Amino acid sequence: EAAENFMANPNNDPTLPEKEVKDVPFFGPTEVTKYSGIAALALAGFALWANEKSARFWGVVVAAALVLSFGGATIFYRLAYLIAPGFSWFRGQERAAYVIAYGVAILAGLGTAAIQHRQVWPRQWQRILSVFAALCWLVAVEVFIVDRALPNAQLFELLKAAFFLGILSTLCWLLIGRLGHQASQVWWPVALLTLVVFDVFSNTIDTNWEPIPVSERDLICDLAVPMIDDPSLFRIDAQLGLSSRGPGENYGTMIGLQDIRGTSPLRLASLDRYYALPQYRLHQLLSVKYVLTDWQELEVPSTILGEAAIGNSTAYLHEIDSPMPRAWMVYQSPMSHRPTRRSASRATNRNGSPWRWTRPTTACWC
Repeated sequence: EAAENFMANPNNDPTLPEKEVKDVPFFGPTEVTKYSGIAALALAGFALWANEKSARFWGVVVAAALVLSFGGATIFYRLAYLIAPGFSWFRGQERAAYVIAYGVAILAGLGTAAIQHRQVWPRQWQRILSVFAALCWLVAVEVFIVDRALPNAQLFELLKAAFFLGILSTLCWLLIGRLGHQASQVWWPVALLTLVVFDVFSNTIDTNWEPIPVSERDLICDLAVPMIDDPSLFRIDAQLGLSSRGPGENYGTMIGLQDIRGTSPLRLASLDRYYALPQYRLHQLLSVKYVLTDWQELEVPSTILGEAAIGNSTAYLHEIDSPMPRAWMVYQSPMSHRPTRRSASRATNRNGSPWRWTRPTTACWC
């Protein structure tokens, strides 16, 4: 319904019928952790080490996606953005992590097939897994010693993660390295699947599920209602966003309000220069009427229409007492006094091209 409201009235046209959008559930996407698991990484590594068919291709795909996921921190993303066709259409370079997750999953499947098809299990890979497990336990012990020596260091989460990594690496060495020669047995695939599920769900169970049910999430906070009910033409400055969940979520463009803010990191260079201006000058230049901020007083006279909690902040809705009107600039406005068709066909402008006769037009403020 929120999308329907926006598509029906994207410019907040006061002549169109208004719709109530208060308490609309938010069905937006939820970020999840793209975690493949220690066992999947071990299997993917074995597929590359064993030179399994198509493993090199997927290895290159994973490596390229890993480099691109760093975004502007490396020159490769910038080159791809400027050169690769269609690459500049998208934003959010961290989405390359999805390609990494899929590539690692395919490599893990190739590694599992390689283990089951081998008659002789290579001892070199068993040593690699054992050394990795030993290093993980060494790191865990070092973190434990530092935590005991520095009780104020707040290392409990790191200590828990280090010991859990040691447990997972040991299980991988035992099942994939030590018992890999029994991969043809019926119990081995079941044990491997159990290990993968235990690994993935233990690390992502707190992030893959949205703790707030969809029915209890709102698209906007109550402070947006006065702006929605305003039939005039205006812009808003939702500095804290319009969601009650926290700052930076759901700006006015999602519900048809002309907001000068947004979540996109891409914006026009001219607008980026406007943001460097003093706030009151920015509001005058862009004809802002409503400001949603944690300031209790603006640089210009305003009236506080209400306040609400947005995340951990208290937001105040200011209505500027004398907002600047919207301006439309017209570069040419020839005057016509209903000329005859014959005289209109002969009329030309200074460039020699015929005028297009219309009703009298001047620069107007609206």
